[in-house]
Amino acid sequence: MPYKHFLGYARGDDKDHTPMVVEEEAVIVREIYAKFLQGKTAGIIASELTKRGVPTPAGTGQKWSASTIMSILQQEKYSGCAKLQKTLTVDFLSKTRKKNEGEAPSYWVENSHPAIVSVEVWSMVQAEIVRRKSLNTRHSSIHPFSGKIFCAQCGGHFGSKRWHSTSQYSRKIWQCNNKYRKGTRCKTTHLEDKDIQRLFVRVFNRFYTDHTALAEDYETIIAALTDTEKLEKQAAELGGETLELLALMQKMINENASTAQDQKQYNKKYNGLLARYEAAQAKLDGVNNERMLRSAKKEKMRRFFADLDECHAAITEFDENLWYAMIESVMVSELTAVFTFKSGATVEIDIFKDED
Repeated sequence: MPYKHFLGYARGDDKDHTPMVVEEEAVIVREIYAKFLQGKTAGIIASELTKRGVPTPAGTGQKWSASTIMSILQQEKYSGCAKLQKTLTVDFLSKTRKKNEGEAPSYWVENSHPAIVSVEVWSMVQAEIVRRKSLNTRHSSIHPFSGKIFCAQCGGHFGSKRWHSTSQYSRKIWQCNNKYRKGTRCKTTHLEDKDIQRLFVRVFNRFYTDHTALAEDYETIIAALTDTEKLEKQAAELGGETLELLALMQKMINENASTAQDQKQYNKKYNGLLARYEAAQAKLDGVNNERMLRSAKKEKMRRFFADLDECHAAITEFDENLWYAMIESVMVSELTAVFTFKSGATVEIDIFKDED
C-alpha cells in the first residue's frame, strides 16, 4: 500500500517502531508542508494533489481530503519525534483501543527515528495552524491575497467583491467586509488586484534596496530572540522528572496487581504521584511550546532571508511566489497601506502614489 511507512501515521497509527524511509513518499510530505507554509489551505493542497493523481494513504484512485492533509501536517513523527501512549487499550480481550484523553500519561521522545521535515519546519506549521485558527474567520488561499489584507480601522478582513457583475463594467475589488455593515461603516479604501500588485512591487523594491545591511542586523536579532539553551535545559530536567514519576506510578500499579493492599491508601498515594506528574507535564508542555515557537520564528526568518537572497535585483512586475514568501499581512487605511514582511519588518506606502 502506498505511503504505508510515512503516511500511515496520518491515520493515527501509534507504533513504537522506527519508520523506514521511502524517499518518493517523503517528497510528497515535504511538499505538503511547503505549500501550507506558502499560505495554501489543506483543501487547496488536497485538490492539487488529487488533480496530479498523487496516491493517497488509502491508495491510488482515491481523492485527497483536507482532513488527511491536516493529519499529516500535525503528525509529530515527521519531525523525528514521537508522542507515546496516544491511545489506550480499553478491552484486553478484544484489543479495543481508544484515544487517550487524559486517562493516562503521554510523553514525548525526541529523535526517536529519522525525520522527514526538520523540527523547525514542523514547529512553523504548528504555529501557522494556531495563527489561522486565531483569525476568527475561514482562511482561504483560492487567491494569493485571501486572508492577508486587513482593515486598519476595524481590524476586519478584506474580501473580494464583484461590482456591476451583470454589465460590461464588471470588475473585482477588495474591500473591508465590515464596510457597509450597520454600526461600522469603515472608511478604508477599496483596492483592485492591479492596485495590490503595484503596491507590492513598490514595497518589495524599497525593502530590497537595504536588505543586505538588514540581513546582517537580523542575524544578531535571530540569535537573541530564538535562543533555546535555557529552555532545553528546563525541558531535560522536567522530562527526567516526568519519566521518574511515570516509573513510580507503573511500579505502584504492578505491586497493586500482585499484592493485596489497602485500596484507600493505594489510591491516595497514586493520586498524589499523578498530581505531581500532571503538574510537571504541564510545565514541560509550556516549555516545549515556547521552544516550538522560537524554533518556528528562527526558521521563518532564515527562510525569509534565503528567499530574499535568491532575488538578485529589484522586480518590475508582480511575482506570486515572492508574495507568498515575503508578505505576512497588509493593513489598509484610507490613504496608506502597511505591509508586514515575514521577518517582522514593516513598510508603509501611499496607496495613490504611482512611484517612490
